[in-house]
Amino acid sequence: MGIGTILIWMCTFSFAADLPQSIAVWDTLTTISPASTKATPKIKGLLAKPIEVAGFTVVNEMDSNEVSEFLLTQYPGSCIHVPPPPPNHMIHVVMQKGKTTPNFYDKRVVVHGVLQMGTRIDSSYEMIADDVKLLPL
Repeated sequence: MGIGTILIWMCTFSFAADLPQSIAVWDTLTTISPASTKATPKIKGLLAKPIEVAGFTVVNEMDSNEVSEFLLTQYPGSCIHVPPPPPNHMIHVVMQKGKTTPNFYDKRVVVHGVLQMGTRIDSSYEMIADDVKLLPL
């Protein structure tokens, strides 16, 4: 087992140990086919209502270190390697109008917001976020 595998395993173990509800959300989100745009009944139970989900960010839009849009993935470094994770393993997050969050690149966060099915090719889901909080690793 290489050092990269060990580090990912350690982050995953830490992540799973203190945020079981987020693991359940990710487990549900990854059940659809990566090419699907239709929600299953289980996924529909998560849509259009406030939820929280933890993960790692890759910034899409930032101004003066304040982020307004990012991709959320379950594991650290997921979006910056090639090939990228499948769309059903990513959430495109847009901060609620007038809100931003600090750049938490490569740090674990919890995002509070409303989830919906996505329209982008790189992520199956979209979320309008009310709040993003840094979590300890």
